[in-house]
Amino acid sequence: MDTGVEIVCDEPLLSAMLPCERRELEPLLLAMCRHAGVLREQGLLPQVPKSVILALVTDREMAALNREAMGVPGPTNILSFPDGEGGTAELALDVAELVREAMLYGQTPRVHLVRLLAHGLAHVCGLDHGDLMWRCQDELEEAGQKHLAG
Repeated sequence: MDTGVEIVCDEPLLSAMLPCERRELEPLLLAMCRHAGVLREQGLLPQVPKSVILALVTDREMAALNREAMGVPGPTNILSFPDGEGGTAELALDVAELVREAMLYGQTPRVHLVRLLAHGLAHVCGLDHGDLMWRCQDELEEAGQKHLAG
């Protein structure tokens, strides 16, 4: 069963800042979710959500979400909101932070986008930071990069 994906963006400028066309995001995230299903079948992921909503947000929106969800001031790159029961999970991606971090880490924004999506997806699939998460994140990232490469 494929996971459904929805991309939400209320700020047109954010779509322009993306390192890929906005229309590429849904199939990219779908490919990564399909691979998450494979990892679930292998017993590596506790769950895969039935649907994922990816919200593209501004620094201001992310700072508010980060304060509310994590109790931390300021923006962060991605926040994950798992359903906990495999229903609808949400990811919030700060597009400006994505671009800043890509420059800071010497990565292309496209590579960093896939890395952040893999990280967020691993969280909504039930993993916390640790060796298993890094392994699954790497595999999800590889699936995303392969999808983008065609």
